[in-house]
Amino acid sequence: MNNSDIHEATMSAARSRALGAPASPTHTFFVDESGHAGANYLDAAQPFHVAAGMLVRNEHKEDLRRAIDGERRQGASELKASTLLRSASGQKRLLRILEQTASEPGARFFVVMERRFCITAKLVDVFLDPELQDGVDWLPTSALSRRRVITELLHRELPTDTLEGFARAYQTPSEEAFAVVLRQVIQDTASLKLDDLASAFKGALANVERICEAEIRGDETSTHGQWAALNIPALMHLLRYVDVHMDSRGAYSVVHDTSVEFEALFTRVTKMFSASGSSAVDLTLEDGTRHRAALRNFTDFKMEDSKTEPILQVADLIASSIARAARIAASGTNANREARALTKFALSPLRYSDDLGNQLFAGVFTSPGARRSLKAVLGV
Repeated sequence: MNNSDIHEATMSAARSRALGAPASPTHTFFVDESGHAGANYLDAAQPFHVAAGMLVRNEHKEDLRRAIDGERRQGASELKASTLLRSASGQKRLLRILEQTASEPGARFFVVMERRFCITAKLVDVFLDPELQDGVDWLPTSALSRRRVITELLHRELPTDTLEGFARAYQTPSEEAFAVVLRQVIQDTASLKLDDLASAFKGALANVERICEAEIRGDETSTHGQWAALNIPALMHLLRYVDVHMDSRGAYSVVHDTSVEFEALFTRVTKMFSASGSSAVDLTLEDGTRHRAALRNFTDFKMEDSKTEPILQVADLIASSIARAARIAASGTNANREARALTKFALSPLRYSDDLGNQLFAGVFTSPGARRSLKAVLGV
């Protein structure tokens, strides 16, 4: 889900990157995020991280901007979900805006990541990396389906205190903190008779210095806190869905709402993933599903201020609506009529899939229980 994905994407792009200039974009994907909590995976106020956006044909952008400008209240510089979601009337208005700007099927894409579930995903990602220790030769970084199964198993079976201990250690990594966590994980997996995993975590303990160094190492464009956040994996998973959708439709550029913290890193990683113009073949995972490791239809990435780019305001409305829908679905609380309608509209991309059963418009990286709750909202 995280470093293993980035490694596989980099290798795939390096193998398949085409020479020559990429095609001129025919579409633009406008994207924003909701629920940013950095490396704090225990932030109860932000249980989900969402990356979401809207894909627009370039010839339709001016019409869409005019439609959004027409929705602004007099004197308001921009439409903000944080304001509209506060009241039933605001939610109703937000729904109307989203309905009016849903210009074509599949225009909205999103990825939802449950922060507590991602604690376990990070634990697997950090400690079970075959490039950093030799106890997991049986679990290559490309074995994404198997890693997902292991993540769900450990999320279900490991004590909450163990997972929370890792989450705290991961915020500010040190050899001592990682070693304490690993000893507990080894004890827990051994008591659960998960012998292969216990042995794998022993391999991590034997190489804890190397693992810790890899986690805290930064460079001129990034820090541990930036790599540790869900922003990078959420964005890159999101662009995979957009990229598959754009097969035979043309090329696309990406515009993200301004983020000083992530501008350099987003630019760097999207370039790492890019194999623009290539005929790179999608990976076939162990469970038979398709996985796009390199972005073949992507051209370029940039950031703009939502105050001057109205379509980014719609991306904010989509991301915030998805985050609210996820919280409502996961909590099981009753929502008002407007919130229910908004939830169904926001989550409707979950209905889309290709002939292999892959979700193309939405990615849900959560515990199985949270996934069932999200799908129950739609009755699917």
